[in-house]
Amino acid sequence: IIASNMTEHNFNKPTAFGTKWTEEESLRLLDEVSKDLEFEEIAKMHNRSVGGVRARLRQHAYNMYLNEDPIELIMEKTKMTKENILETIDNREYMKKKKEQGKEEEEEIGVQQQVKTR
Repeated sequence: IIASNMTEHNFNKPTAFGTKWTEEESLRLLDEVSKDLEFEEIAKMHNRSVGGVRARLRQHAYNMYLNEDPIELIMEKTKMTKENILETIDNREYMKKKKEQGKEEEEEIGVQQQVKTR
């Protein structure tokens, strides 16, 4: 019974699940959002999950922020609330900083290992 449920669940995954968004598809997404289509409908049109659609909108919001677009324009284009946009920016900036710190630590460990081998 469990195995058949797992198999059935895999058949229900959207066909584009996990694939990279094309530029054209991303532009269509913004157009569909501007027309106030439901996320479930947009997800079906793109063969993606609702979570995938929301994640792509968060990426758009962050990219617009990096381009120094005003928060009002980001809200208009993505239909996200100001709070959700600010949370997305905070999360992306935190992950970016954490990744940079990880690289610095790796470089420091590499230098220490070089010193030890001399």
